[in-house]
Amino acid sequence: MKKLPIVLMLMFCSAFLLFAGEGEMKKSHRFYDLNGIASGEGTLKYSIFGQTTYGISDAVEISAHPVIFFLSPSVDVKYTLMTSDQYSVAGVSGISYPTLLMRLVAAKGIGGFISPEFTIPHMFSVRSGVVATLPLGEQHFISGSVLFECALNNSSLEPGSSIDLPLIAPRDAIYYKNAGFTAAVASEGEISAIFDYHMKIELFLFPFPSKRYDNEYTLGQQDIFSETTGNILWKITETSRLSPGFKLTYGDYPFGGQWHLFPVIDFVKWIE
Repeated sequence: MKKLPIVLMLMFCSAFLLFAGEGEMKKSHRFYDLNGIASGEGTLKYSIFGQTTYGISDAVEISAHPVIFFLSPSVDVKYTLMTSDQYSVAGVSGISYPTLLMRLVAAKGIGGFISPEFTIPHMFSVRSGVVATLPLGEQHFISGSVLFECALNNSSLEPGSSIDLPLIAPRDAIYYKNAGFTAAVASEGEISAIFDYHMKIELFLFPFPSKRYDNEYTLGQQDIFSETTGNILWKITETSRLSPGFKLTYGDYPFGGQWHLFPVIDFVKWIE
């Protein structure tokens, strides 16, 4: 069961290698997910649950969550590396500071996800990687990304303070496992004049041993998580989308591997 997320990723990558390049890059497509194409100077994209991105120039854009940023600051910068009619490749670098939010939820009772007995240090994580986008015909695109991330100043963080919940655990595991990789493959494009689609599988891999954490939890080592997402994007207007869908998650938690299925919905708006 633990290998199934990797099998799904390999199947998706096989389709990537089979069909990639059969088309010409259409940069006018409004991308929902991370991709290798710069959005353009002055272009703003925001959504309720996703990242807000802003094009600083035609080659550089910055992204952050407009609400969560004030509780758990996190910023990414994407910069174009190579581009042509057949592909586009960009570099991605970012930094996160989770301490404020983790201290906020270190309380008893409602809203307390971490026991107040634990001290949360001032920690950071830094990441860097690449994302590439290729066309699949005229109206369809596939993007692949790989990022390496490592935690800083986390040596005093106690293993028992981990938040072992879907969606949260994959993003917090870096502070307990010290370093890891995130790999994703996403496909999106146009179904009709009214609807777009988006499919994505994302793996969070932590292959490096962490003696302190691994000695505490022997049943599950939190070394692999996956999230599979599917959305239909309804074109409310030319620059706005409503996107109902699903998210299927797998986690190698301290108490063992578990799957969860969630309904999701988002609203996306572009200002150009």
